[in-house]
Amino acid sequence: MLLLELQSVAQPVVTADGTLPFVGLSYTEVTASSFVDEAQIGANVVWDYSGLEVGTQWTIEWRAILNQQVQDTWPNAELSRSGDLTGGKYFSVSAEGVVFEGQQFTLSQLIYEDPELVVKFPMNYGDSWNDEWSGTQTGNGTRVGKRRAEVSGYGTLLMPWGAVNDVLRVDLLDSLVIRISPSSNPILLLDTVSQYFKNGHPWWLLEARNSTQSGGTLSSPIQTLTVKYRDALSTGRAGEVPFDQIGLLLFPNPADDRLYIRVPRSYTNATVEVLDATGRSVLLERTGGTSIGEAVLQLNVLGLAPGHYTVRSRDLTGSIISRPFVVHR
Repeated sequence: MLLLELQSVAQPVVTADGTLPFVGLSYTEVTASSFVDEAQIGANVVWDYSGLEVGTQWTIEWRAILNQQVQDTWPNAELSRSGDLTGGKYFSVSAEGVVFEGQQFTLSQLIYEDPELVVKFPMNYGDSWNDEWSGTQTGNGTRVGKRRAEVSGYGTLLMPWGAVNDVLRVDLLDSLVIRISPSSNPILLLDTVSQYFKNGHPWWLLEARNSTQSGGTLSSPIQTLTVKYRDALSTGRAGEVPFDQIGLLLFPNPADDRLYIRVPRSYTNATVEVLDATGRSVLLERTGGTSIGEAVLQLNVLGLAPGHYTVRSRDLTGSIISRPFVVHR
């Protein structure tokens, strides 16, 4: 029965429209405590990651760069991870794709003279691209990298919280040579990465990475296997989220004419506000509900232009929670 359903899946495409990460985007990223290697490629594939167990969780935020000096060095956007003491990672975004500009460490800077193309748009099954990049860091260190990427398959992605159809898989082979100083022994880093994208979602849904590091002062190679994925709340998969999960839940996301907002118990009889990309308030409602259950609010977004918005809810004590969403037609 499953095979019959998959055969009817049309070849998907992932475009930049509504998919590129945008300033204001935030989501929860889960690092699994177990690793599943799904090497299948081709058309109408099922990638089963449903057995992953939760390890650590991070809050990821894409935000504007406020420091003018940093703006001059790294344009556009900063990727921030809650609790990360190594500093932000800086990206620029365009209609073509997402480019990694560099990273601010606690004690040093990494600046790419030839930035790294992280992902390219539009993305179709069978597409491929190559990229080379190089950079310097404090202490006369250098980094030189190469990337080979291929959109290797499409089908259904089984997550711990449910299934997602019309997903594209991108396989990347990254090789990186790192020298701490011109006279130091090179560190060789080889990454094989699989990322899964769905059109209308502003970043990958899941990433599986196999990293091997050798050289430098290492006596033997070190291998690291990781899987990271976005939680159900961040992807707007309303029917797959445990009902008692804390936080705002928006669905569908992207939205067309209606946006449904599930507000947690403590935020019932509070305000719900929609802000556009400039921070201007464009909609304001008050939730209903009772103290013993969540409130579900329906918003008519037909009057909003396609683009990126934020829902912000303020409870009676003044506490605020927010979630980004996209209007897409």
